[in-house]
Amino acid sequence: MGGHWYAQDGTPVHWQPDGKDTTLRHARKQGLVPGFSGVTSVLAKPGLDVWKENQILEAAFNMPVPIPEREDGDQYPAWKSEVKKLAAERGNKARNRGLEIHNAIEEYIKLGPHPDFPIEWEKYITVVEAEIKDAFTLSLRDLEAETTFACGLGYGGMIDGLARPTTVTGGFSGRTNGILLDWKTKDTEFGDKTRLAYDDHGMQLAAYRYGIGIESAICANVFISPSANVRIHVWDESELVRLFDKFKACLTLWQIDRKYNSAFREINHDH
Repeated sequence: MGGHWYAQDGTPVHWQPDGKDTTLRHARKQGLVPGFSGVTSVLAKPGLDVWKENQILEAAFNMPVPIPEREDGDQYPAWKSEVKKLAAERGNKARNRGLEIHNAIEEYIKLGPHPDFPIEWEKYITVVEAEIKDAFTLSLRDLEAETTFACGLGYGGMIDGLARPTTVTGGFSGRTNGILLDWKTKDTEFGDKTRLAYDDHGMQLAAYRYGIGIESAICANVFISPSANVRIHVWDESELVRLFDKFKACLTLWQIDRKYNSAFREINHDH
């Protein structure tokens, strides 16, 4: 996939009518704005790099069969190709698992329990529901799922779970500011002391709450392990302010580097 792109009304335009991935060339012609991951691609991501490195090392360690001998005696190219293929398969399996959990939560938010809901995902729904009720006095069914937006600064996105201010009654610290939730699935188990929340996570939520126009919203990541262990990280307001500044710096760099000013209206620079 070529990346996430949005029209100025917030409609996702990740693909073109001919089925091809949307690219920067399309975006320039159609006035599209990039998604969060596209904007922050200008940043180094050491955590992600370590994850990719580990996938390669584990794939190399677990190579199921030796590479057949080559006539020229050089087995390295074939070995490298097989290791990269195996690492990609492992990474795709983890991503697909995460996507399935995301989709199950989205389906539950939109439709609630129903006879065709896959039983294998019920444990995730049960635990996530209990944790957000405890943290925010909210049910999953109180949320909007997969709400998209485009912001005049020149970026867009899709919010996993959104409780608008008018739908939040009491709840977290008695505030009615609105709540943004982002599901983060992990491919390994985590303990009580495992660090889960990093700048990228908070930066995404800070950008999203500004983009959706609910700038005082509470922002939290909901981390979900393969066994349905769940931990919620609520971001401190001062951190969200810092991280939004960091995101805006990334957006400026992205626009300069791509030679594309994706902003599409006058912005109130007092924000």
